[in-house]
Amino acid sequence: ESVELDVVNNYTDVIERVKISIVCREMFVEPTIKVIMDVAHTGKVGDGRIFLSDMIDCYSIRTGDHGDTVLADKK
Repeated sequence: ESVELDVVNNYTDVIERVKISIVCREMFVEPTIKVIMDVAHTGKVGDGRIFLSDMIDCYSIRTGDHGDTVLADKK
C-alpha cells in the first residue's frame, strides 16, 4: 500500500534558519551570550534564540582525554 502526501506551502515570507552550536567553559558562557545578543540583534522577527544546556562531559577521540582540559587550546 502506498501513501501519497501533498504538501502545500502557504508561507509568503520564509525566514532562513541557521543553527550554531557552541561549547565553552563556564567562565565564557555569559560573555559569549552577550556577544551573540549584541551582534545578532536587529529588533526584527527572526533574530533568533539562545538555548543554554549543561554538558555532562567532553571526550577527545584522538587522545582519550576527557573533562574540562579537552576544551583547552592545545597546539
